[in-house]
Amino acid sequence: MDLSSNLEDLAIPLIRGADCGKEIDEMIKDLEPCKTLEGHTSVVLCLIVAGKYLASGSFDKTVRLWEIETKTQKQVLRGHTGMVYCLEMVGRYLASGSEDKTIRLWDLQSMKTVAVLEGHTEFVACLKLVGNYLVSGSVDTTIRLWNTETMQEEGVLKGHESAVSCLAEVDGYLASGSWDESVKLWNLQTGCEEVTFKGHTGWVFSLAVAGGYLASGSSDCTIRVWNVQTKRAEGVLEGHFGSVFCLTHLSDYYLASGSLDTTIRVWNVQEMKEEVAFRGYGDATVCLTKMGNYLVSGSYDNNVRLWSAGEKKNGYFGEWWSAINPVGLVFDVGSVLYRTLFKFD
Repeated sequence: MDLSSNLEDLAIPLIRGADCGKEIDEMIKDLEPCKTLEGHTSVVLCLIVAGKYLASGSFDKTVRLWEIETKTQKQVLRGHTGMVYCLEMVGRYLASGSEDKTIRLWDLQSMKTVAVLEGHTEFVACLKLVGNYLVSGSVDTTIRLWNTETMQEEGVLKGHESAVSCLAEVDGYLASGSWDESVKLWNLQTGCEEVTFKGHTGWVFSLAVAGGYLASGSSDCTIRVWNVQTKRAEGVLEGHFGSVFCLTHLSDYYLASGSLDTTIRVWNVQEMKEEVAFRGYGDATVCLTKMGNYLVSGSYDNNVRLWSAGEKKNGYFGEWWSAINPVGLVFDVGSVLYRTLFKFD
């Protein structure tokens, strides 16, 4: 791939992905979300819980902050000159990575930019806080380490042959996924690559850790599960019929995935099985995060949606959970009440 080509052309495959040509599962549930947050004017690319806010980044070049308690828009953060592709919390600051090749740090009290990190030569695709480092991955194929105290670059990891699209921390390692179809583990103390996992036949878009396992989602429509201790493949989760754009950990061995096929699915990585599948409301699900008693999705149709795992109302998808984990304490964001229904750690 020619990384010097137009960035918009490079970004399009991240959204469109691949159609794996599988038939639609007739058991997929049709649900209405509990709440739809409207405000972005283009694709919602990333989500993160940021203190009392839910933060969302978009193709529209903005970061929007939504008050969790009221589920209303509080602030629009402007400053990036390209799409906002990734978000991460760094202490009291919110970090955002962009098509404009920079990382911005925002003070969520003053709502202003406090630092701009420059070094990548193509757009910043992913961010992850690992120890004292803010780690960034880019279409320039590199991973950069930024000291969270000085905000200075302290190292560059090279090894991927194409864009670094996702990052995760697992068992003391940094994990990176790439458009080169591989997942790598890095030792940040030595700066050396420990192992390369191969098996995907398409771009790796997403990583998540559940039950000690590392999971990767790909344009080949599969989720592969890796055992970091043995450095071996543990299994393959199949069900999606479009690119798996996003993964997020729910609790214990459970994770959720979002796809070009418009569905959101919940998986048990210990038993290697799908627990539930429902439609993410008509368009590709690009990003997911967990927020209290809700699973939150960002979509190609510019909206953010909240799905309930606790209350039996519109958007409820948690019937499968009660049989597995009926006792626990969860914070209900909408009504500010504590419910003893389900446990999301």
